[in-house]
Order: sequence, then structure tokens, then C-alpha cells
Amino acid sequence: MFQDMFGEFTTGRVGRGKFILLTLGLGLFLVVFAMMIGGGIGVFERLGGTAETPGVQPLALGTLLAFFAAGIVVAIGQLNLVGKRARDIGWPALLLVIVYLFLTPLIWIILAVMPGKQDAGG
Repeated sequence: MFQDMFGEFTTGRVGRGKFILLTLGLGLFLVVFAMMIGGGIGVFERLGGTAETPGVQPLALGTLLAFFAAGIVVAIGQLNLVGKRARDIGWPALLLVIVYLFLTPLIWIILAVMPGKQDAGG
């Protein structure tokens, strides 16, 4: 799973089913991560914490940086999967990754329904 998302960026292929599951899994990871951060903030406020509480500002900055880092990890995984799926259906990977950055929903749907080569798996 992690090899498909973060391993070898210039080679490899991934089938339709695996592409759908892995991209949805990455999105789910980001949502769960954000909910955990939100839950932590809610607990903090319930316990009487405010913006003036000592130590809150470094904690807020750390939380923001952690969420930003998680977003970068998800974006790298998504772009790697798009490149591998593009190679599987015979399209130029780099061009599709660049287009994906601007037309994400449309390209995702095309990649999810387009049949690939027989030996791709997934």
C-alpha cells in the first residue's frame, strides 16, 4: 500500500480498484486527522482554555504545521498514484499529473473508470 503511494515516482502502475481505494484512503486519513485536531481543540475549550492561556500559541502553531505536513504527505501520495494510474492506461504521467493539479475531480473520475492494461492488478 505505502509502496504504491510513496515508492518509486518514475515507474510503476496501479489498477482501477487499487487507485480508487488508495486515493479515498488518503482523503479519509486527512479527514480523520483534521477531526482529531478539532476534537483536541474542543476538549481544550471545554476545559476552560482560551487564546490567552499560557503555551497556547506555540501549540496552535505546532498544530497548524502538523496539519500542513499531513496535507503535503497526502498530496504527494495522490500525485504519485495519478502518475502510476496514467502509466497504466498508456497516458503520459507527467502531463496528467500537471493537469490533475488544476482539474482534480474530473481527472480522478476519468482515471477511476478508464480500463488499464491486463497485468496492472487492482
